Amino acid sequence: MVRLLLTLLIAGSLAAQDGPRDPAALRIVILRGAGIVHPTGSSVSMPLAVEVTDQTGNPVQGAVVSLRLPSFGPSGTFLNGLTTDIVITGKDGRAAASKLRFNNTPGTVEVRLAAGKGPARGNATIALRLSNDDTHGEGELNYYSRKNKFKMVLIVAGAAAGSLVAGLAVAKK
Repeated sequence: MVRLLLTLLIAGSLAAQDGPRDPAALRIVILRGAGIVHPTGSSVSMPLAVEVTDQTGNPVQGAVVSLRLPSFGPSGTFLNGLTTDIVITGKDGRAAASKLRFNNTPGTVEVRLAAGKGPARGNATIALRLSNDDTHGEGELNYYSRKNKFKMVLIVAGAAAGSLVAGLAVAKK
């Protein structure tokens, strides 16, 4: 219960930062998560990763990063069972969200991020998609359906066999 209250308090205070931009603003760089398509109802062990830097590009250690999923529509919950998670950046300015379980509603999920350390604040959004299709991808990399995976295995096996035969023919000469 204390963790829940702390999570909501920190998330609310970071999200409430709507005034003029602080000259000591933090930048949130998305390292993992943007543009990925996940199957609805799936779980991902390390879905989102960010790096927090200061205005000169130096990593910020000990920044508090709040990750907030939508309350309705395409969404999910973090390992804590909530739609909000709090992570702290390491020495390298990086932090990763805990396990994420998606709901069964297809569509775009906008994860709102807020980072803070001292008076400095920063905000960002990670957009990913939930899909009912049997093909899912990570940017240009696709997770093939079972049928396409089988085709890919056959193509790779055929190419390997062809290379082996060609190698043996050259070796006999």
